[in-house]
Formats: sequence, C-alpha cells, structure tokens
Amino acid sequence: MSEMELRRLAEDVKSLTPQAKVALRSEFERRNFGTSSINWGKSLSAPQPPVLRRKANLVGDAAGEHGEVIRGKYSAWIHVVIAFLLEIVIFAFLIDWIAGALLPARVDAFGLGIALGLAGIFSVLIFYDRWRCIEAYASRYCTGFLNISILGVPLVAFIYANCRGLRKLNGK
Repeated sequence: MSEMELRRLAEDVKSLTPQAKVALRSEFERRNFGTSSINWGKSLSAPQPPVLRRKANLVGDAAGEHGEVIRGKYSAWIHVVIAFLLEIVIFAFLIDWIAGALLPARVDAFGLGIALGLAGIFSVLIFYDRWRCIEAYASRYCTGFLNISILGVPLVAFIYANCRGLRKLNGK
C-alpha cells in the first residue's frame, strides 16, 4: 500500500473496528509515515490495570492494608492457620534445640512446654495485625482444590509472614 492509500483508509477510521484501527496504526508506524495528522481516538488504548496508590501509613490489618493487597479468587484462611501452626512448631524446635545445646541436662516435657509457650508468643507477635494481609497474599496461590493448594500455599504464607515479621522489626 502506498502512503496515499493508507491515508484514504485512515479518513474512515471512525467506522473501523478497534482491531482494524490497531492494525492500521501499526502499519502507519511500521512504515514511519507518522500518526500526528490522524486522530486515532481513545479506543486504541488497551485498558490499564488499576494503579494502587498506597497511603503512607497504611500498614497492618487495623489500618486496612489487607484491602489494598491484590487477592486471589479463593480464601486461604486454612493455609494461614497451617502456616501459623508450622511457625509454632519450628520456633519450638529451635528453642528446644538451643536449650539442649546450652543446658547440660536433657530437656524434658516441662522444657518442651516452655519452648512451645515461647514459640506461641513469637508466632503471635509475627502474625499479629498481619493475619488478613497474609491471607490476602496467600490467596493468590490457591487453586480452588484444597488437596492441591495444601501442598504449597501454607509454605507461601509461612515465608510471607516471616518476611512481614522481619519488616515489622524495622518498623514497616
């Protein structure tokens, strides 16, 4: 097509479908004819995803941060509960292991109870005021089938919760 033919086609741009407009515009740009003399209209721009404008002090569930987090289609509450319990078990194991290395006597059931209590306190501090944010983030990875999601989503929630816990130490 020559430049004159393309310009004639462009005169009737308003009656073209959006796909034809895009094709015509890309042909113009490919041939470097320029597009400044043609009004292509607003229908050529693809819909843009919404821009999330985060407020400066929007941190935690109480501030409504969970409403700003991009969610998945399915709920991840059970996965966050599993991640919370996994957090307690891992912290209790670490506390018990450190106590066993530092103390000459063997750690008994009472010591394990203390380790579980301390681990529960640490876990609550990590998940406090972030539970809904963790659930919203983890929901992105839910497939809708619990038996499939249960394999990976609790791990995602566990890792995200600990990342948020480290950020909480920095005051963010």
